[in-house]
Amino acid sequence: PALLLPTGDWHRTSGAAAMDRALAVGLEVDAVLGLNDSVALGALHALQLAGVDVPGRVQVVGFDDTIDGAFATPALTSVSPGREVIASSAVDLLLRRIEGVEQAPQLVVAPVRVEERGSTRRA
Repeated sequence: PALLLPTGDWHRTSGAAAMDRALAVGLEVDAVLGLNDSVALGALHALQLAGVDVPGRVQVVGFDDTIDGAFATPALTSVSPGREVIASSAVDLLLRRIEGVEQAPQLVVAPVRVEERGSTRRA
């Protein structure tokens, strides 16, 4: 079963504090999904300080695919939300609106992918 640990804000310190609380009460954790890479990096840091094997005992995944995740040890697996498609679509739609082009609401689907790195392992 999944458990949501509130972090307050979405910073490294919050991810570390949430992970510290989970470890302090003896919560059995086998995976962490951070709301963003910063939270995941904080959790990863707390796990390492506690001597927990990542990815052996706990796997950690972030969301954003920021460059910082690639430089963590182990490197952070992260969900890449398709920023390029999101940004170019937003600019295109905004330019059409500025030009006065009538347009119906549109659904833009970005190609989301998982960038698997050292903080997870394949089953």
